[in-house]
Amino acid sequence: MTTPKPADRSYLDLAVALWEALWLPTTGSGLSAAVADSLHTHEIRVWETIIESLGGHPGQAVAVARTFRACRRRALRLLPGVETGLTLLGRRHVLWVATNGLPAHQRMKIAATGLEPLLDRVLISGEIGVTKADPGFAAAVGRSLRKDGQQVCLVVGDSATQDLQLASNGAWQAAHICLEGACAGDAPRGVVVTHARLLANVSLRCGC
Repeated sequence: MTTPKPADRSYLDLAVALWEALWLPTTGSGLSAAVADSLHTHEIRVWETIIESLGGHPGQAVAVARTFRACRRRALRLLPGVETGLTLLGRRHVLWVATNGLPAHQRMKIAATGLEPLLDRVLISGEIGVTKADPGFAAAVGRSLRKDGQQVCLVVGDSATQDLQLASNGAWQAAHICLEGACAGDAPRGVVVTHARLLANVSLRCGC
């Protein structure tokens, strides 16, 4: 897979995975024309490389890229237990979601999976300017909390490097969606972590 040039680091710094660059929005992304053009070139080169490795004709790359975009959007769905878990947690809590990526892309995913009605606020790295793992993200969350007169009960996520690091930076308790006990060593120091296989199980352990 090709890698965007150094001039395009702005989107990588927001933790947009290279595979996600294959189906970023083509309009309304907020990216500069130069970065958008570079990402389109990256997308086509990736498919040319894949097609050639399979013995096909690289001239099919544009059509394959279009098909992948359509299929990837249709494949968006919630993991087991997510809707139930959020519904249960939402009965007693205000729900905020923190996510890495471009605003247009992340909001499209949230809308496509039907999460919008369950969430009270969406915090996106592309709007805040740093990733969830950056101390600046936790600081931004803290400012919003103080403004709204709220406090964090629990940070819930499946990423030790992003979600648990966010909890550590904010000095908040966390729940890690994982195979219970299998990832305890991945948690950043100084954060209290419980583990659960499904989001629906988290509501049973939340004491606030």
